[in-house]
Amino acid sequence: MLIQIDITPHSDNRLLKVRAVSGQFCWHGEQRLDGERSPRRVVFDLREMPAGDYHIHGEIIGPTGDARGMVERRVTVQPQGTASPLRRQVERN
Repeated sequence: MLIQIDITPHSDNRLLKVRAVSGQFCWHGEQRLDGERSPRRVVFDLREMPAGDYHIHGEIIGPTGDARGMVERRVTVQPQGTASPLRRQVERN
Protein backbone atom coordinates (compact mmCIF):
# COMPACT_ATOMS: atom_id res chain seq x y z
CA MET A 1 0.00 0.00 0.00
CA LEU A 2 1.26 3.48 -0.83
CA ILE A 3 0.34 6.34 1.47
CA GLN A 4 0.85 9.72 -0.22
CA ILE A 5 0.49 12.91 1.78
CA ASP A 6 0.42 16.22 -0.09
CA ILE A 7 1.84 19.10 1.93
CA THR A 8 1.60 22.85 1.50
CA PRO A 9 5.09 24.13 2.37
CA HIS A 10 5.15 26.44 5.38
CA SER A 11 7.97 27.77 7.55
CA ASP A 12 6.46 26.07 10.64
CA ASN A 13 6.31 22.54 9.16
CA ARG A 14 8.73 20.37 11.18
CA LEU A 15 7.45 16.78 11.20
CA LEU A 16 4.93 14.59 9.40
CA LYS A 17 3.49 11.72 11.46
CA VAL A 18 1.44 9.00 9.77
CA ARG A 19 -0.24 5.90 11.13
CA ALA A 20 -2.28 3.08 9.62
CA VAL A 21 -4.40 1.10 12.07
CA SER A 22 -6.70 -1.89 11.61
CA GLY A 23 -8.18 -4.33 14.10
CA GLN A 24 -5.20 -6.65 13.54
CA PHE A 25 -2.27 -4.40 12.63
CA CYS A 26 -0.74 -1.02 13.43
CA TRP A 27 2.00 0.85 11.54
CA HIS A 28 3.42 4.33 12.11
CA GLY A 29 6.03 6.43 10.38
CA GLU A 30 7.57 9.88 10.55
CA GLN A 31 9.27 12.20 8.09
CA ARG A 32 11.20 15.29 9.16
CA LEU A 33 10.13 18.44 7.33
CA ASP A 34 12.27 21.48 6.59
CA GLY A 35 9.75 24.31 6.66
CA GLU A 36 9.18 25.91 3.27
CA ARG A 37 11.85 23.67 1.71
CA SER A 38 9.84 20.54 2.55
CA PRO A 39 8.69 18.30 -0.29
CA ARG A 40 5.18 18.88 -1.55
CA ARG A 41 4.44 15.14 -1.37
CA VAL A 42 5.71 12.49 1.04
CA VAL A 43 5.22 8.83 0.14
CA PHE A 44 5.33 5.85 2.48
CA ASP A 45 5.52 2.43 0.80
CA LEU A 46 4.03 -0.19 3.13
CA ARG A 47 4.70 -3.68 1.87
CA GLU A 48 2.93 -6.87 2.84
CA MET A 49 0.19 -5.18 4.83
CA PRO A 50 -2.32 -7.68 6.23
CA ALA A 51 -5.76 -7.51 4.59
CA GLY A 52 -8.32 -5.44 6.43
CA ASP A 53 -9.98 -2.08 6.90
CA TYR A 54 -7.50 0.63 7.89
CA HIS A 55 -7.83 4.08 9.39
CA ILE A 56 -5.03 6.28 7.97
CA HIS A 57 -4.15 9.40 9.96
CA GLY A 58 -1.55 12.04 9.07
CA GLU A 59 -0.48 15.09 11.07
CA ILE A 60 1.91 17.95 10.39
CA ILE A 61 3.65 19.05 13.57
CA GLY A 62 4.94 22.59 14.12
CA PRO A 63 7.93 23.92 16.08
CA THR A 64 6.05 23.89 19.42
CA GLY A 65 4.98 20.25 19.00
CA ASP A 66 1.36 21.14 18.19
CA ALA A 67 -0.48 19.75 15.18
CA ARG A 68 -0.72 22.31 12.36
CA GLY A 69 -2.92 20.19 10.13
CA MET A 70 -4.21 16.67 9.67
CA VAL A 71 -5.86 14.30 7.26
CA GLU A 72 -7.79 11.07 7.81
CA ARG A 73 -8.95 8.39 5.40
CA ARG A 74 -10.34 4.88 5.57
CA VAL A 75 -9.03 2.26 3.13
CA THR A 76 -9.46 -1.46 2.59
CA VAL A 77 -6.49 -3.69 1.83
CA GLN A 78 -7.50 -6.76 -0.16
CA PRO A 79 -5.88 -10.17 0.48
CA GLN A 80 -2.92 -10.83 -1.81
CA GLY A 81 -3.97 -12.53 -5.03
CA THR A 82 -7.45 -10.97 -4.86
CA ALA A 83 -8.08 -8.58 -7.72
CA SER A 84 -10.33 -5.63 -7.13
CA PRO A 85 -13.58 -5.56 -9.17
CA LEU A 86 -12.05 -2.85 -11.41
CA ARG A 87 -8.92 -4.92 -12.06
CA ARG A 88 -11.02 -8.01 -12.86
CA GLN A 89 -13.03 -5.95 -15.36
CA VAL A 90 -9.85 -4.63 -17.01
CA GLU A 91 -8.29 -8.11 -17.15
CA ARG A 92 -11.39 -9.47 -18.96
CA ASN A 93 -11.22 -6.85 -21.74
